[in-house]
Amino acid sequence: MKTKLTLRLDEDVIERAKAYAAARGTSLSVLAENYFRLVAPDDQASGGDGATAEARADWRSALPPHARDLVGSARGPETESLRADDAAEEAYRRHLETKHR
Repeated sequence: MKTKLTLRLDEDVIERAKAYAAARGTSLSVLAENYFRLVAPDDQASGGDGATAEARADWRSALPPHARDLVGSARGPETESLRADDAAEEAYRRHLETKHR
């Protein structure tokens, strides 16, 4: 059930929030609801990760456009590549120590 909520905020905060919402094609109500869902999750409805299915589906729309374009573009490092990177880093560190003696 949707219920009305009245908030008292500084005028400049309201104007900036309206501009932020408009730039993202959403409303202040949706922004506020998504924020409250994130900071005060209903763990029973969330599947354990702190966000409801609706909030999980909508989190990308709250990102700035340039950040939204980057979602999913990076991969986490593989365990083997981490070991290789550590070995290479150690070898380079030893090289620099020898070079600057």
